[in-house]
Amino acid sequence: MLDVIGPPNSPAGVYAEPVMTNKRAYRLHWTDGNDNGSPIQFYNILAATHHSPVYKTLLEDIPEESTLQYDSRQRTFLVGELRPVFYSVPQAPPEKVPDHVGGGGGSVGTLKITWMALSIEDQGAKGIGYNVYWRESFKEPWNFVSTRLRRLL
Repeated sequence: MLDVIGPPNSPAGVYAEPVMTNKRAYRLHWTDGNDNGSPIQFYNILAATHHSPVYKTLLEDIPEESTLQYDSRQRTFLVGELRPVFYSVPQAPPEKVPDHVGGGGGSVGTLKITWMALSIEDQGAKGIGYNVYWRESFKEPWNFVSTRLRRLL
């Protein structure tokens, strides 16, 4: 007999129910997904707001449903299950800045800014981009352009 342990299915049906005794507390509920042979040990609760769409950890290592304080901002909740085999660290922004930032070689009226792209090891996540700021003089406001890497890493 061969047992194949596969990646887990995510929890489903996450919803927040108000706690009647505390107007600023909510109880989160969810339904476990199929564990595919790797039992759930505990959960992490992450949340994002409309103004800050990046998920941030609110609670870690909780065994099941949880009650949490609510700061009156609209939040989106994400429940992540932790299993002994399938837990990975979330992707993070790069800790290194590009090397060899410079310019030159442009024509009259054209600003050319160059840099050495970060190596795959230094990127921290897939799909990174670069934000470039410049201004004509110290009295002028900053100009900005954002660019993404064109290749998939």
